[in-house]
Amino acid sequence: MELGFPKLQRRWLTSIGGFIATLGLLSTFAHMTGIDARVLGWIDARGRATGWLIRAVLLVVGGTLYAIGKWQPVRILPGGEKQPAEAAVSPP
Repeated sequence: MELGFPKLQRRWLTSIGGFIATLGLLSTFAHMTGIDARVLGWIDARGRATGWLIRAVLLVVGGTLYAIGKWQPVRILPGGEKQPAEAAVSPP
């Protein structure tokens, strides 16, 4: 049994997580500098506090997905040596 996500799913998680986190950072930067971006305008449509909550959620969810995508499962061998789970051969 393999631990973690297959390589393709990890790449997808990293890409989408990076995109969501970047959207949150751009939205925060645009709001703090007063730039009016129509694409990001929906974030403040419900009010200032809700806009900041949405930005925080974008950053946290995006960062979490990115971190999960970058995570490399490791198996610890009996001697204490670490080996990537993808390279490990499971015993019969």
